[in-house]
Amino acid sequence: MLDASGVVTCSGFVNGGYSSSNVDAIEEIEAGATLNGPLQALGSGDVLIHNAGSIQNFPDAVTLDGTAGFTKTLNNDGVINGNLIGAGAGRIVFYQNGNMNGSVQINGTGINDISIGSGRSIQSVNIVGSDNSLDNSGVINGQLLLNGTSANFVVNRSVLNAVEIDGDGQNTLFNVATINGNVNFNSNGNVFVQNTGLISNSIRSTGASADFIDNAGNISGAVDTGDGNDVVINRVGSVNTLLGPQRGISTGVNTGNGNDVFMMLGGEINGNVMLGAGQDFAVMSGGTLTNPLQTQDGNDLLYWSGGTMNAIDMGNDDDTALFFQLTPSNMANNMFDRRWPG
Repeated sequence: MLDASGVVTCSGFVNGGYSSSNVDAIEEIEAGATLNGPLQALGSGDVLIHNAGSIQNFPDAVTLDGTAGFTKTLNNDGVINGNLIGAGAGRIVFYQNGNMNGSVQINGTGINDISIGSGRSIQSVNIVGSDNSLDNSGVINGQLLLNGTSANFVVNRSVLNAVEIDGDGQNTLFNVATINGNVNFNSNGNVFVQNTGLISNSIRSTGASADFIDNAGNISGAVDTGDGNDVVINRVGSVNTLLGPQRGISTGVNTGNGNDVFMMLGGEINGNVMLGAGQDFAVMSGGTLTNPLQTQDGNDLLYWSGGTMNAIDMGNDDDTALFFQLTPSNMANNMFDRRWPG
């Protein structure tokens, strides 16, 4: 029961769970206490749940289902055996700083914010909402799936596995650590990826989104941005004993159709670089392309001032290639695949 100040405290063993609806409340499960049943916070009202004890109910331990304009917050410093279920049009906030044997499953229309602390884990995360964010300093053992109608925002500081981000708004991923698997986007909006860590497979974007991929780490697969006006940048990263001194992309780049920009500033790309149909702009100022650069159809522009390339194929239409301060060491023998006018 709520006390006069709107606080509910669980200090022992409670069998049967607890549910609150349409109230402002602070719900405290103290260290050493056990809630043996589902915990639910529903409807209107701002609810703050702090678990320093144990919530036991499988498969679904906690349900947060709020209305628009209200926030349901769960701060876990204890143990949760079961899933966190979310729904509704309100805001859901989850701080995972304890032990959790379960997943996060939210299917609503509101704002969702998830934070996973260092050394902590969640089985999987599947969220549908308007604006979704994840700040991960722990581990998600299974898939991360975000579907946001307005925005999705992910910062990975530790370990993620398969990642899928859907939605036609703004989709943002900052990876400074490790993603063990593919990173897939399904979007007709905007995609931004900054990678300074390791992505052990590919980045793939379907739809006609405007993609911006900025890589100063390692991508062990390919970068495939699909259609849309896309930007792909490969930089030189700092020396790292785990990843090695060369940062790059292992199996090529395909920017699809659209007016694309490709910038090779350093590192290495092992695989073809294909820019698709459209008026594309390529800059080569450092690093190594071990396979051909193919600008493909459209009136394309290449600016080459450093680094080494295996071959150039400018494709059809009226193209321009500008070379600055190059030496024979920058160019492979017989590297120009396309015939030049005249």
